Amino acid sequence: MDEAKREGNDAFHRGDYAAAAAAYARAIACCSSGCSLADVLHCNRCLALRRAGLLAEACTAVNESLKLNPTMAKAHFHKASVLLELAGDDTADCAHALLRRAWRHCALLPPGAESDRLRAAVSRRYFPRYYGQLCEGLRTVRVEYFGGERGKGVAAREDVAAWRTAFAETPLVSRAKPGSTLELQTCAQCMRSFVVEEQLPTGPQGSYAARLAAVFHVLQQSELSQGRGFCRCAHCAAEVYCSEECKRVAWESHHKLLCSGGNQGHPYAKLYAECAEAGRVNPLLIARMLAGTLIRLGHAKAQLSWECGNAAQRAVLEAERDTFALDKASEWLEVFVGAPCPSDDDAMFTEHIRLAISGNTSALGWSWLADATLTQVVNVDQFRRLNGVLMQNASQVHPVSDLHLAFEAALKRDFDAGASGATVSVLGVPFGVEEVRLETSSAVMQALTPEGTALFAVANTLNHSCTPNCALASSDNSHRIGVVTCTKLRTGDELCVSYIDEGLPTKQRCEQLQRLYGFVCQCDKCKHGL
Repeated sequence: MDEAKREGNDAFHRGDYAAAAAAYARAIACCSSGCSLADVLHCNRCLALRRAGLLAEACTAVNESLKLNPTMAKAHFHKASVLLELAGDDTADCAHALLRRAWRHCALLPPGAESDRLRAAVSRRYFPRYYGQLCEGLRTVRVEYFGGERGKGVAAREDVAAWRTAFAETPLVSRAKPGSTLELQTCAQCMRSFVVEEQLPTGPQGSYAARLAAVFHVLQQSELSQGRGFCRCAHCAAEVYCSEECKRVAWESHHKLLCSGGNQGHPYAKLYAECAEAGRVNPLLIARMLAGTLIRLGHAKAQLSWECGNAAQRAVLEAERDTFALDKASEWLEVFVGAPCPSDDDAMFTEHIRLAISGNTSALGWSWLADATLTQVVNVDQFRRLNGVLMQNASQVHPVSDLHLAFEAALKRDFDAGASGATVSVLGVPFGVEEVRLETSSAVMQALTPEGTALFAVANTLNHSCTPNCALASSDNSHRIGVVTCTKLRTGDELCVSYIDEGLPTKQRCEQLQRLYGFVCQCDKCKHGL
C-alpha cells in the first residue's frame, strides 16, 4: 500500500493525473478492513480524477471517502469543488441541483481562507437563482454573499428613501404562540386575527365604546360579504382558518401530516398540549417544517428529471438520486445557518412528530415513504438544528387587527388630504383625531394583537448592525412583515437590522451577540466602544 501511495504522489506532482488515480486505486485495494488511511486515499484519488477532468469518477471516489469518514472536512471540500466544476456555467435544473448539494457540503467546512473562497465561488452561482426566484416580487433588494463572518446578506438594488418600506414578505412558516387567549381567534395559516364583539368595551350611544362597536360591525359585514370568516379543519376542528383558501394551503403544505383527527391521544395533540403548557412555539413550528419537507420530497421524487444535463452531470445525479431529491425538498430550510440548540425534551418532541407523521402517511397511503427516509428527515439531530435555525434567525410577529388598519387608514387619508379638523371619519363613524391616535396604541387594541413566530427567506437573511439602517415591522393583519428603512439607502448598500437592543452599553451588546448568535460584532459602534 505504501509503495502504491508513493507512486500516486509522485505521478500527481508530475502532472500525470491518470497514473496517479490508478496508483491510488491500487493502494486502496491493498487496504485492509478498518485501515485508517482508506478515506485519505479515496480523497487523493478524487483530486487526481478531478485534475484529469473525470468529474463523475471523482465524485464517486470522494463519496467512498465520505462513507468511511462522514465528518472529513477535506472530503467535503473536494466534493463541493467537484460539484461546482460539474455545474460549470450551466443554468439548467441539473446545474442548480449540483450547486445546491455543493452548498450543503460548504456548510460543513471549518472556517478558513480556502473554505471561504470555495463558499464564495459556490454562492456566487447558487444564490442568484435560489434567491432570485424568491426576490422576484422584491424589486428593491437582492441577496448577496459578503464572505467571512458576514456570510450572505441583503443589498439594495436601487435607492430607497428613509422611512419607506424597502420590501414586505410572507414567511416560509409561522405560528401563533400556543395557549394564548387570542390563539382561537387567529388563522392557523396566515395569523390573520379575528375581533369578536366580547373583546370590545361597552358604553351608551354616542360614547367612544359605542362608536368603536359601530366600526367593528362595518368590518364584520365587509368580512361576510367577502366570504371570509371562521372555518375549521374538517378532520380535527382544532385548527381555525380565516378562509377556505388558507385551510387548503395549510392542508397541502403541512397539516395533512400532522392533523390529529380530533383524537386527544394523537401524538400531535400531545405535542400541542405540552407546548401550550410550557408556552413554547418552536416544537410546533419544527413539526410544520419537517412535515413540509416530506410533502416536498414526495413532489421532488415524482418530478425529478435530469434530461437537461450532460452525461457527467446525469451520471452523478442519478447515482445519488434519493440524496438530490431530499436536497430539493429541504432546500427551503437548508439555506439557513444555525448552531444546534438542544434541550431536555428534544427526544420526546421528536418522537411525537415522528409518530404523528408516520400514522398520517399510512392513512394517506404514502407507500413511497420508507421508515428509513422518515427517520433520515425526522430525528433528534435535525430537530435541534432546526431549533437553532429558529432561535438564531426567526422573527417575532405581531399582526395588527382590521380595527387597527381602519383607524390608521383614516388618519392617513386625513393627513394626505391636508385636513386640519379635530374629527376624522373611520368607516363613516366620526372620531376625534386625538382619539384615533391614542386608540391605535391603547390597551384595548394591544389586546387584539396576537403573538407568533415566523421564519422569512429574505428578511431573516438580514445581517446585524448596532447602527441599523432598517427595522422589521408588523403592519398587516397577517404574518407578513415589512422591512422599513431608518435612513436613506443607496444602490448597493447592505440592509442591516439590530438583533438586540442597540441602546445597551458596548460590553452588554457584545456579550449578548456572542451568547445568542455566536459572533463578535465588528461594526464601527462596537469597534470604538460607543
